[in-house]
Amino acid sequence: MLEQCPSCFQEIPLDRRMDPVVICSRCGFTQRIADKKWKESLIGFRPFIVTSLLVSALMLSFFYLQSLWGSQVFEVLPGYTRHLLGQANSSDYKLMSQISLRLHRGEESLIYLKKHVALSPNDSEALHELAFRLYKMNRFQESAPIYYRYLQTGGQDTLAHFHYAKILSQLNQVDQATQIFESILKSKPDTFQITVATAYVHHLIEHGKTQEAIHAIRSIQKLGTNTSSFMSESLKKLRKG
Repeated sequence: MLEQCPSCFQEIPLDRRMDPVVICSRCGFTQRIADKKWKESLIGFRPFIVTSLLVSALMLSFFYLQSLWGSQVFEVLPGYTRHLLGQANSSDYKLMSQISLRLHRGEESLIYLKKHVALSPNDSEALHELAFRLYKMNRFQESAPIYYRYLQTGGQDTLAHFHYAKILSQLNQVDQATQIFESILKSKPDTFQITVATAYVHHLIEHGKTQEAIHAIRSIQKLGTNTSSFMSESLKKLRKG
């Protein structure tokens, strides 16, 4: 029942309040009783409508996340939510990187791993992993500074030193690569590191250091009977010039 005109606030006479069409005698405002009832019922349904929309939005969001993360969705959901809100921490990004890798999404995994390293710059293990993965992808320009940071944090992995030396050689940082190759070989003087020794000699040859390469081969050949034939054919070619 319309008791007061919503336009001019004039009181509606009692005998007109139940008319199918209520007309204000002052301003002429008109309203159908059916329209008013419909609006009132709509207002009554508003909480239900809002709740339904929220539930639908949450369900759609969940299905979207499930399409991204599959069965790992519940494990990654807290961290990924923080990521969307700009509040993720390094542990969140490390977990997302690991799960992305499990799902064979390598590039996405790298992005999250880089974010983790940015927030935890002294995580030696993560630095090593990131540098190695970039190295395997032949992304030497990106890998080199990560390997450098790994070594600066005290990383001792011999393979990391070896890969770093090979990268520096590829980037024409000849002297620095030479120093690292020689450092690796000297670290185990009683062990014949054939892979490192071969890479070292090839590095010298590729960068025009012929005499140094000859000297390196002869030095290795003199280490013992098991090294006496080391790169003999390459030595002959180098001597022929």
